[in-house]
Amino acid sequence: MNNQENLVHLIEGKTKILESYIDEKIDYKNLVKITTKNVLTANDALKKDDVGVASYKTNQTCSIFRFLEDNNIPTSFVKQLDSFSFVAKQCKMLPYECVIRRKAYGSFLKRYPNVEEATKFYIPHVEFFHKYALIPTVLSHEDSNAITNIPKLIPEEQARKFYLKNGEWTVPVETDPLLVWNFGEWRDKNQDNESKIGFKYDLYSAKKPTEEKLLQIDSIINVREYLEIMDLIKSVFHLLEKRFNDFDIELIDLKLEVGYDFDHGKLIIGDVIDNDSWRIWPMGDKNNQLDKQAYRDGDSLDNIISNYKKVSDIVKMF
Repeated sequence: MNNQENLVHLIEGKTKILESYIDEKIDYKNLVKITTKNVLTANDALKKDDVGVASYKTNQTCSIFRFLEDNNIPTSFVKQLDSFSFVAKQCKMLPYECVIRRKAYGSFLKRYPNVEEATKFYIPHVEFFHKYALIPTVLSHEDSNAITNIPKLIPEEQARKFYLKNGEWTVPVETDPLLVWNFGEWRDKNQDNESKIGFKYDLYSAKKPTEEKLLQIDSIINVREYLEIMDLIKSVFHLLEKRFNDFDIELIDLKLEVGYDFDHGKLIIGDVIDNDSWRIWPMGDKNNQLDKQAYRDGDSLDNIISNYKKVSDIVKMF
């Protein structure tokens, strides 16, 4: 069977393309081919450049996933096809970005302005962000589909279509809002870990001090699943932190995504883990940063490409 003739386009995102993939030699039914695009984005994708980093990012993800699998961490990775694409298990991804921090940096400082930059967390600090955009009440709009009488979460792509004009939001949209799990009602109801009844999460701005709760929503996972996610992402962080330390590189923070694989319903690490997923500081000095933050900070594209190659070379040795 010719695999290429059996590819079905599923979705194209800002940085990658997903297609269904068929290979009868692989003992897994629901597969996808993930192809990395030569593009970097920042500032909610308002900044975007075509940059020759796709091969480095693909090799980084494949190297990291192999390393995790070798250390008994379940991932979606199946096999690498070439320098731009790999095969993965299709997953029902949870709509969360899971961020583990060893030091305070980035958006954390916007939410907690009294914390000094690079403050070390001796127990890694875990945060969750919702992948949907939070929109406010919108009582009038030229597109009736954009009108809502209550704040709600919608896909970010849809929010951009409705409310982003000439690079500016026409209403106060919160992208990637901070998600804080709320156990209060769940505890009051004396629920067990398998229950979602009363288990909720509160949403706050990711870019301002966490003072005003914007919305509260029922959780789509139960408490046992939450605890399993916490254990999984912390294990990944500790493994990668230790391995980077072998190269005198500090892992400052790490963004992960998790989901349930289609075939067995098992919780696994999915999506990608590459130079867009972390902050890494050689010798603990942010002036030596090798990650995507340099692109956000306006470094030259030549330097950025060089950094992505360096990181690719390093993680190949994991």
